[in-house]
Amino acid sequence: TYFLERHTSSMNKTTHELFSELIQSKSLKTFANHNHDNLIVPHPLTYFNSIINKKNISKSQIIQNTGLERTYAYHLLSEKKNMSRDKILIFSLAGMLSLEETNNFLKYSKAQILYARNPRDCIIIYSIMQKLSVLETNEILSDFNLDILK
Repeated sequence: TYFLERHTSSMNKTTHELFSELIQSKSLKTFANHNHDNLIVPHPLTYFNSIINKKNISKSQIIQNTGLERTYAYHLLSEKKNMSRDKILIFSLAGMLSLEETNNFLKYSKAQILYARNPRDCIIIYSIMQKLSVLETNEILSDFNLDILK
């Protein structure tokens, strides 16, 4: 069929493409079979590690950039402790993730993505875009009397 010919070779569809196909699909089973590879959500830390590996940044450098206590940060990266939304944002800033990468890391962690209408998130978005450090971001948050990342 057209659906099969057009889309089986694509394994990196956008959410918008998947959504469009889903609402047009007559069969959920067919949709799921044709899009199996696109319906898999990566593990959050696997995703984060792949990004920092591509950027050639070591875990020890990331941990140093977080400003967190070293053992605690390693526990977060080894999943001995759960990461809060703030910790995900701290690691995103420390790893110099892009805005898209940060929002994906949040999404894959089942945390709320950054929202530009939220004043605190607005500053964090600005910090990501300007490639500011965690410390610099916290200084701006503090200047605006908003909760720092902790």
